[in-house]
Amino acid sequence: MEVGILADQRAPETMRRWTAAVEAANIDIFAQGDSQCMKREVYSTMALVAENSSSVRLPVVCTNPVTRHPTVTAGAIATVDEISDGRAILGMGTGDSAVRNTELTPATVSEVHDSMRMIRELLRTGRAERKGEELTFSWWDAERTPPIFLVGGGPKMLALGGEIADGVVYGGAVTPEKIAWARSKVRQGADDAGRDPDGIEFWTTAPFQVADTREEALDELHHIFAAAAHILSNIEGELDDLPEDTARSIRQLGEEYRPDVHNTLDEPHNAELIEKYDLLEFMSDRIGIAGTAEQVVDQLHELREMGVDGVLLAPRVSDPIETTERLGREVVPEV
Repeated sequence: MEVGILADQRAPETMRRWTAAVEAANIDIFAQGDSQCMKREVYSTMALVAENSSSVRLPVVCTNPVTRHPTVTAGAIATVDEISDGRAILGMGTGDSAVRNTELTPATVSEVHDSMRMIRELLRTGRAERKGEELTFSWWDAERTPPIFLVGGGPKMLALGGEIADGVVYGGAVTPEKIAWARSKVRQGADDAGRDPDGIEFWTTAPFQVADTREEALDELHHIFAAAAHILSNIEGELDDLPEDTARSIRQLGEEYRPDVHNTLDEPHNAELIEKYDLLEFMSDRIGIAGTAEQVVDQLHELREMGVDGVLLAPRVSDPIETTERLGREVVPEV
């Protein structure tokens, strides 16, 4: 199982130091997110990381087909792939904060499907059709096509990943029950399309911190647990199997959540919603990998036993470089 970091893009000098820490820690993946109102521009940052690294895989987790035209995305990921000597990965989803902080709405599953098809055709052949018109991508002379992953949490998106993607990034939970459920949806999509499900990488993501105690580790993660609860509140059917009190609390949190400060550490509004609706224990158990080094190692071993191919740890904390260095010293050697 590969271990990765899912970053929130910071100042260029910080990203250079963070990249060095990731490689020194023998971490396999250094992923960046695409949310233009909340983070620095993703492909510029990926190019900087590529120039300052030599081994890590470089996914965008994730972009969307709403704020970026397929030709824009294809050109961006192809350029990063050139700079990095073939280490780029494109992750595509429906769009959350990147879309919700504009006047636009998230993409439908069919729109994601169509965009992924066009991007793959552009990267493979230099041509794709959209609404009866041919798109031409003349500069890219591909010796390889960057892998395209589907990023999602609902059953239709997971099945779409099994149907057409090189890999799936599931962010819904890290519990055995939910991992098994998500993998079954990917397998169903692959089977329906006549594909080998074992050839599709399955990754998961998790808010992350390692500290001397679990309580200390959770202390800075309230905002990201709120972000995850907000996402859960928008996935059709995701709350159906939860206790009614928990489902109601997540819905209420979702109604009060502010996308304009999504995943923002120093803005307390969203973080305070976790305490307001008493969701810290539920969300940390469901989606978090946080605690002492020994506890984190145990959780990663469990994910490997579940058949997870890669885990992206998201240290949305005040000093992610220190957290990355501690991950490298105390966790990575054990997994």
